[in-house]
Amino acid sequence: MNSKELLLGFFSKNAPVLFFCLGIIFVLAISLSTLTTKPRLWTDEAVSIEIARNFQTDGVLDIKTAPGIFSGFSERLQSTGFPVTVPLSFFFKLFGYGLVQARVYMILWMLATLSLVFWLGGKWLGSLTGTGAFLLFITFASFYGSGRTVVGEIPGFFFLLAGLYFLLSRRQFYWAGIFLGLAVVSKLSVFGLIVPALVVTYLFEWRSFLRTLVPVATGMIPAAVGWIFLNLSQPFLASTWANLLSFYQNPYSSSISENIFKNITDIPHSTTIIYFGILFLCIIAGRFLADSSRKTLYNFVIVYAVFAFAYYLRSPGWLRYILIAELLILFLLPHALSLLFGRFQGGLPQVLHGKPVPAFLLTILVVIQCVQMFTVSELFYSEGAMRAATSINENFPGKSVGVLNAVEVALWLNTSERYLSMDLTGLPQIGQNPLLQKDLPEILVGYPSQRFFLEEKEVVDSRYVIYGVAGGYTIYKLNIPI
Repeated sequence: MNSKELLLGFFSKNAPVLFFCLGIIFVLAISLSTLTTKPRLWTDEAVSIEIARNFQTDGVLDIKTAPGIFSGFSERLQSTGFPVTVPLSFFFKLFGYGLVQARVYMILWMLATLSLVFWLGGKWLGSLTGTGAFLLFITFASFYGSGRTVVGEIPGFFFLLAGLYFLLSRRQFYWAGIFLGLAVVSKLSVFGLIVPALVVTYLFEWRSFLRTLVPVATGMIPAAVGWIFLNLSQPFLASTWANLLSFYQNPYSSSISENIFKNITDIPHSTTIIYFGILFLCIIAGRFLADSSRKTLYNFVIVYAVFAFAYYLRSPGWLRYILIAELLILFLLPHALSLLFGRFQGGLPQVLHGKPVPAFLLTILVVIQCVQMFTVSELFYSEGAMRAATSINENFPGKSVGVLNAVEVALWLNTSERYLSMDLTGLPQIGQNPLLQKDLPEILVGYPSQRFFLEEKEVVDSRYVIYGVAGGYTIYKLNIPI
């Protein structure tokens, strides 16, 4: 055997591992090249970073609105849960505090998730599923949009996959509950749907309903207890739970019926909904061809996707609510295509008999997703928050700063006197407007068009002068001492 044949044999034998290594290099190259600027730092991520830092410094999972003062309703602020923010606080302690460290931490979650997708797909569903799902993930723009920012979707998906593996493949129900519980509290608004999805899934297998779900529920208890005692200052008051229930019934501050109507009428114009709708039909078809050992997985993915889509319809059109359903569909798709073309190969043209049609179709999807990611995907670029904070730190070191609805700037201010007020959808106002204080802050930063400026416009006009604009944020300097 000559060297060429040896080389071809090596590549053929190790193709999946080589795809994996090249894919990881691809992910790192994309992610590290715009580590702190794309996706831009946004409010939900900034809140998560603020919470992680405060846990490190004060042992409190909450936003600090003034020196020594916290919001007081951390349980409703934490769209990203403690399985993400608490480890991040330790990461800050080891490697220092900063956006670079936060984004590197999230890249580690991405790599862990990709490794699990590749390994678990190959071990559980076959080599084509492992490699195909891996390639679909690394060319999916939303995987980067949520994966590189400090939010709970990708860590929660890691826990979800691990939980499903222990549940459906290993049949170790308590360990399944441990991981599924961590998924739920990683992002309650998204992964809370796991619970009803499991209940409905096992209604199809009623004979094993209690035998399976009771130990799973038992395994979920530690995560639930951790969430309660890390978040709720008064967990034994009925009013605490009533407020939480009221919040999650409608966290949007908008009409649910109007949201549903608008989202339904917008479906023909949403390429994301249409694309994953088509792929979802493939999953449904694959479900009827899957063997009994994998049919439960298909059932869960289908049920969860239906719940996620219903939850999306209630929202103001936030596609992030269906991200996990999209990832589950991409994970199962290679297996479903293998089943479909294996079953109906006889009906294909003779030229396609014996050809790897599923692999060809997956290649087309990978190319489509890759083109979309580099052309029309909305992964916004910005370094505005860092530029504004840097300007204040360099020109006004140690000064008191009032931050109006710009938590992404507040994160990086080098001052012990930071006063933060902000609005988040569905929540009460966070922090007092610093313009109402007796001792006005020496510096103000934010957008002048926002309500915190407008409601005290007279104070701004009479007491402050514009110092400059940095990163799109207007910086004011106190002009007339009180």
